[in-house]
Amino acid sequence: MISIVRTILLSLVLTIVLFSNSFATQKKFLFDANKAQTAGNADWVIDEDSHTPGRFPTPDQSGINSGTAETYWTGALSSWGVALVKLGNYVETLPNTGQITYNNISNSQDLSHYDVFIMDEPNIPFTSTEKTAIIQFVQNGGGLMLISDHSGADRNSDGWDAIRVLNDLIRNNGVQSYPFGFIFDSLNVNDITNNVLNPALGNPIISGSQGNVVSFQINNGTTLTINNAQNPNAKGLVWKTGVSQNNLNCYCVSSTFGTGRVVAVGDSSPQDDGTGSSGHTLYPGWTENGANSSRFHLNASLWLAKLSDVHVTSQIKIIIQGFYDTTSSKLNQRDTVRAYLRSNSSPFGIVDSAKSVIDSVTFTGNFDFLNAPSGTYYIEIKHRNSIETWSKSGGEIYTVGSAFVYDFTLSLTQAFGNNLIFKGSRYCIYSGDINKDGTIDLSDISSIYNDANIFESGYVATDVNGDRFVDLSDLTIAYNNANNFISKIIP
Repeated sequence: MISIVRTILLSLVLTIVLFSNSFATQKKFLFDANKAQTAGNADWVIDEDSHTPGRFPTPDQSGINSGTAETYWTGALSSWGVALVKLGNYVETLPNTGQITYNNISNSQDLSHYDVFIMDEPNIPFTSTEKTAIIQFVQNGGGLMLISDHSGADRNSDGWDAIRVLNDLIRNNGVQSYPFGFIFDSLNVNDITNNVLNPALGNPIISGSQGNVVSFQINNGTTLTINNAQNPNAKGLVWKTGVSQNNLNCYCVSSTFGTGRVVAVGDSSPQDDGTGSSGHTLYPGWTENGANSSRFHLNASLWLAKLSDVHVTSQIKIIIQGFYDTTSSKLNQRDTVRAYLRSNSSPFGIVDSAKSVIDSVTFTGNFDFLNAPSGTYYIEIKHRNSIETWSKSGGEIYTVGSAFVYDFTLSLTQAFGNNLIFKGSRYCIYSGDINKDGTIDLSDISSIYNDANIFESGYVATDVNGDRFVDLSDLTIAYNNANNFISKIIP
């Protein structure tokens, strides 16, 4: 009896583990159906019942397995949706009753709940609030797919085609004009092009896990123009037949903004799987031309969701002045630090960020930078009660897929402006910037003094030495640093 129970329990545990592992990297994709994606002859949804797309496609996606046909759902994008689920992801639709918001806790479909937002040929302009939400979503790590069509493809006859809608989002969004470094051209073109970025270059969209893209078919679409002065990370992926692979005549483009990613495509035909709601004339763009379109869009989806990244964990060594006990040569506690990779040229914009717990013995944190391309970057370190500290002048070379190690404790010159303090036998970042204004001064001392007066304890910013009590020892550290006019030094 005991062995039977043990066997049942073991099977149950194994089932739970396998279930958990299968969804360990599950990402959530939101397909927009809020902007007339089914108007006229359009059918740019993963599923619709009685011509109405709902939030949850039916039948339920839990019933999808490796052998499920794309006709499991009804929509011209059903192949795309089913394929994403087969790859272990979760998909939803934003219906026409939904709202486009970012960090609105009252909205169950707020963009912060998703990893990727896919907008296939929107035909209704976004409101100013919606535009701000979309750009902020990308800026804070989200993935965005923008799909246009040819000029004049005004499905609902409101004077706005997808080109105009998307360019308005890019130009006038309340966050930053032209944040992605590209714009849609107003054209109507047809092409079957082999003018694709060389797969040997290892681009994860052109040569990703779903296969190499060697050709691309455009059926009444448009091109895009890149401006790297607006965003140096914008790059072409597919171009018109016979043109140079530069910033003009691009059919497909990728870019990054903040810590998020963007892919833009100039035609809605390549996503069309040829099946959808009755009354719509559809074409099998997803599978025609050797299925290059399906490979492109699935690779792009995984890249946007940061599932295609080949990265090596970066190691950064930091000692927090107040926490460091010179007697034991350890930190009084482990603590979280966020590291930013910043451009090494003005205005030194943030390219990527990651956080890690600094080990109390090795002083090392393991940081996963998932967004930054290879380049030269400053490392910016932020800790809850320490001075913001940057790496030495000029920046450090970061190569995707290669080990990246930086040690702030080695010497004074490891920090920009030599902004470190020598303690014991180590160099440390300064402690005592309680209010995070970049300077240790009377306001920080006052905060510590007030908390010490009420015997504050626990995980609080005013505990400068990390012993879980706010007292004279914390006050002394901040007072000495304030007396030396310590503040952040940045390029």
